[in-house]
Amino acid sequence: ASSVSSLEVLRKLSISRNQTEEAWAIFQQEGLENLVDLRHAWANARDRRWERLPLPKLVKDELMSFFEAEMGITYGKMPVPPKELCVSAGPGFTMTTLGGQGLACWRS
Repeated sequence: ASSVSSLEVLRKLSISRNQTEEAWAIFQQEGLENLVDLRHAWANARDRRWERLPLPKLVKDELMSFFEAEMGITYGKMPVPPKELCVSAGPGFTMTTLGGQGLACWRS
């Protein structure tokens, strides 16, 4: 996986060629050369590196969706079950990576 370059990852996303080139330039400046570097920056929200990357929201969203799909996380709409079958997860329930990055509908 570490042999996959950041550029190869960008080319797999649904973004324009211009957005790919701009993101690649940012990744080079930030030292995010491969998939492992990108995944580490994204998954470790505590160091705020991902948050500080000057990428457009669309590009970040595409990358986050890529990482979530890679982890096997999917989400979508479905009918609400009867109230009797529902259990409240509480207001503090979220899904995150070990580094604190929100996943799926809990990302910020």
